[in-house]
Amino acid sequence: MNKRAKIAVLSVSCVYVVVWFLVTNYAANAYVSSRFSAQQEQARQQVSLAKSTLEAILFKDVYLADSLATVVNIEPQFAIDNWQSISKKLMADSSHVRNVAMAPDNTIQYIYPLAGNEQTLGFRYQDRPDQFEYVQRAQRSGKVVIDGPRELIQGGIGLIVRFPIFSDYPISLEYWGVVSVVIDYDAIMKEAGFNDFERVEVALRHDQDQQQQSVFFGRPETFETADFTLPVTLPSGRWQMAAKYNLALDSNEQTLLYGLWVASAALALLIYLAILTLFRSFHAARQHALHDELTKLPNRRFLMNYIEGLISRRGAPPQFAIINVDLNHFKKVNDELGHDAGDALLRHIAKLMLMQVRATDLVARIGGDEFIIVLNRITEEASVRQFVDTLKANIERSPLPYKDQLIYPSLSVGFALSDGKKSREALLSEADAAMYKMKIAHRTGH
Repeated sequence: MNKRAKIAVLSVSCVYVVVWFLVTNYAANAYVSSRFSAQQEQARQQVSLAKSTLEAILFKDVYLADSLATVVNIEPQFAIDNWQSISKKLMADSSHVRNVAMAPDNTIQYIYPLAGNEQTLGFRYQDRPDQFEYVQRAQRSGKVVIDGPRELIQGGIGLIVRFPIFSDYPISLEYWGVVSVVIDYDAIMKEAGFNDFERVEVALRHDQDQQQQSVFFGRPETFETADFTLPVTLPSGRWQMAAKYNLALDSNEQTLLYGLWVASAALALLIYLAILTLFRSFHAARQHALHDELTKLPNRRFLMNYIEGLISRRGAPPQFAIINVDLNHFKKVNDELGHDAGDALLRHIAKLMLMQVRATDLVARIGGDEFIIVLNRITEEASVRQFVDTLKANIERSPLPYKDQLIYPSLSVGFALSDGKKSREALLSEADAAMYKMKIAHRTGH
């Protein structure tokens, strides 16, 4: 394989590697994208389910608490007289209510269960402005208000559902006090699934307050970079939920991705080797078709195409000479020393010719003991004649050592100089005729 062919193979190989990398990288990115899309869909469904579950829990617990508030609204004294049984019934129906308190004139006087909540008896909401604000909201609106989540006096975190009570129900102008139902915040968040999120980060905040300090679940920064937001509808008002995907391939998916690259590389290598084998076979076949098998020189077909290319080249007339070289007494060498000696002599002559010409010239074997040299970029007949004399002299004084003797070659040489008008056949015929003229002279001794 010549230098030009090697450069072509190297260039194509580089392009092949780049194309392989781009195609495989595209496939790998498509796989990662598909997995991330699946993870996003799974995360969105998980977040939506948690939201719906939380809403359902809160509506259920507030509905149960509302029945107690209704009893107090209709007949406060009846509620006071039956406080234990009514509160116990509410606690039994809900697994999230921690305690229930009734505060006539905004002071807690009744609480269930009492055990563990003794310190809240006598608590005045007016003494805690942060809680009193929500009590006043309930009083002004006449509707239930959800306060929190907040830290409780008795410990822990809870949502406080506040129901305003009016002594002139259903006119609701005479404010009597408030009933507060504490819901276990940690319990409802766990049941809703907020502690089990995968591939997603979630934050919650109060809807009426857009400040970062209003975020009570998750990180405030989640709202700044959220991939999507959802409203959480409450029995009173609503919260905002922000979710940010946290996507990553698991170990199995990473193994599959690695396997994709390895399999792709193996397949690409097999294809490359197959193509390279075909190319080498094609190149070898082409070389065999255009080169002489014995001397490895270009053959007649190559020579004819080469000369035709010189003649048909556009621009200035071609400047080249065709030199026909024939070995004298070659048949004698074959007959006396054998064909191996003849083959060795032909290879010897081919090597010597290549040493005499320039890199831009061409040496071809066109059959038997006949060679053609094409000298490029030459216009003077004297220069061609000088080259012929030098070629003949150098080769004839360079014998071939063969076994125990030396074989001295003898050449007959003729040439033709292109003038831009002669055809390929005319040039070859003229060089051949000049060579035969020298060969006849050599035979007759002239």
